[in-house]
Amino acid sequence: PSTPAEQRRVDMLLFDCGDLRDVLFQLVYWYKKVCRTKEEFAKQKVSYFPTRAAPFFDKYEAFLAQADTPFFVGDSPLACDFVLWEMVDVHRLLAVDLDSPDPTEGRPALGRWYDRFKELEG
Repeated sequence: PSTPAEQRRVDMLLFDCGDLRDVLFQLVYWYKKVCRTKEEFAKQKVSYFPTRAAPFFDKYEAFLAQADTPFFVGDSPLACDFVLWEMVDVHRLLAVDLDSPDPTEGRPALGRWYDRFKELEG
């Protein structure tokens, strides 16, 4: 980031992605004591995307639409883009397993960002 404001945006997105990761961990890791059994998982997986994960993806869609830049904080990918891309990718895979909509579906800015980042060399 080239300015303190950009650094604050990166930090905010990194912390927010940590919150999304924690929500995911509550579903898939028993030690969080939220979803401890197969029965609890079966009940909670139905509502995971529409009630727990969707608000994060809606927020990221709005953030990208408002920023009107190729990446979350400018024209080049920064730390937040790498961490967020991993979370979106994991959720896309989980959506297939849980028979849920892809988190980029209906979120065009998020979908474009995901594809753009995926095409980066490296």
